Parts: sequence; C-alpha cells; structure tokens
Amino acid sequence: MNETNTTLDGVEIAYAEAGPPADQAKTTVLYVHGNLGSYRWFSEVMEIPGLRTLALDMPNFGRSGRIESHSITGYAAHVVRFIQAIAGGPVVLVGHSLGGAVSMAVATSRPDLVRGLVLVDSAAPEGLQTPVAYHPAIEAYREDEAQLRAALKTVVPTLDDDAWFDRLVEDARRMKGEAYVGHAVELGLADFSATTSNYTGPALVVRGGMDLLITAEMAERTAKAFDAELREYADVGHSIMVEAPERFRGIVREFVERI
Repeated sequence: MNETNTTLDGVEIAYAEAGPPADQAKTTVLYVHGNLGSYRWFSEVMEIPGLRTLALDMPNFGRSGRIESHSITGYAAHVVRFIQAIAGGPVVLVGHSLGGAVSMAVATSRPDLVRGLVLVDSAAPEGLQTPVAYHPAIEAYREDEAQLRAALKTVVPTLDDDAWFDRLVEDARRMKGEAYVGHAVELGLADFSATTSNYTGPALVVRGGMDLLITAEMAERTAKAFDAELREYADVGHSIMVEAPERFRGIVREFVERI
C-alpha cells in the first residue's frame, strides 16, 4: 500500500493506493471512511488481487486539509473531484457509516462516476438522527481520550489488536474539532430518500449483526431504496473491514466480479 497526497481545489487530500496502475486495472475500488475515521480503517483490505484500490482521508479528517463545511454534500463534492482526478474514471464506491451517506450523495448526484455501490453499516437514505441531548457527550470526545476510546471501541467490538486500535484512535484525534458535533448535525440533515432512484447500478448493503448504531431496519430501508442485496454478518459489529478484513476482501472481490 502506497501512501501519498495531492491537492485538489486548494485542499490537500491524503490517500492510499494499492494494486495495479490505472492503465492496467479493469476496476478501481474507492473506499470512503466514516466519522472519526481515515483511510487507515481500510489498510487491511487494500490488497485485492487484480483490483486497484484507493482510500482517501476526506477534508477535516486524518491527514487531509481542513474546510469550513461539515456537510455530507460538501464532502461528496470532494470525493467526486478525487474520482475525476485520481481514479480517472468510474469506480466501485464503498462507503462506511458516514462515508456511506457521502457515497449515496455521490451516487445520486453523479451516477456516471459509480460502477457499483457498496454501503457498509451506512447511515440510511433519510439520514441518521442524533438527539441534541447527546451533543455534550460527543463534544467531550475532543478533549477526553478515554471517552473517545470507549466510543470507538463500540464500533469495532470484535477487534482484539490493541496496536491497530491505538492507530485508529490516533487518527480519530486528528479530526477537526468542530466536526464532532458538526457531523452529528449534518448527518441528521442528509436526506437522499427522494433521489435514490437516480442511481440504477448494482448495489450491496452490508451490516454487522452486532452493530449498535445502524439497526437492521435501517439497513433494510437502505437496501430497498437502492434495490440492493442485503447481507448481515452476525459475528461482527459496525466495522467489518476492521473486524474481519479477510472476509471483507472476499465480499468486495465477489461483488466486483459479478457486476
């Protein structure tokens, strides 16, 4: 896996790349991380034989630059620009959690850039509501690493690699401070339920049965909205690519092979 960066529309974007070069790869897969995330969340699923894989840190996350907006559509605009400039053509778009909402925004606004859509424990098309009463606790994650670690542990409940978890926490702490509550607000405002029909390509929805954030009913609504296959894996939580990377590589490879 090669790690590098580029500047797009004045914003530095950090990203990772693996697999054959663009001119030799039949398919490019682009991973879009979730809240408190970075491309590091996909570091164990970058190497898939025959596929070119890309994973970026969106603005306000990880090692990428900062922007004023925390909106889902704003992040989607940067992902579109990344696809055009770095992927060089349509991709199989794989979005996790908040990154699932961003991927929906891309697929419904620029379906010409998306060959296939995989939504992993994703926010539903109508968004993800966080009660305002929870905002103080979310804000506390900015300064209290113990609380942040506890919150992150709930989204990777079966991960038993302490060193890797420490790296995920390190990257989470890089996220722009105002985005902690900002993302909670913007996920509540993100509603693509009226535009899902804009994307008519193949789609897959994946949910971990131990996920405490995305319910089975949410995943079912997402699958119905995109006419997608729904797969649930009972033994993992919110982040199958971290908790069961070998299985996740197989899921992506199989999806690509049949679209």
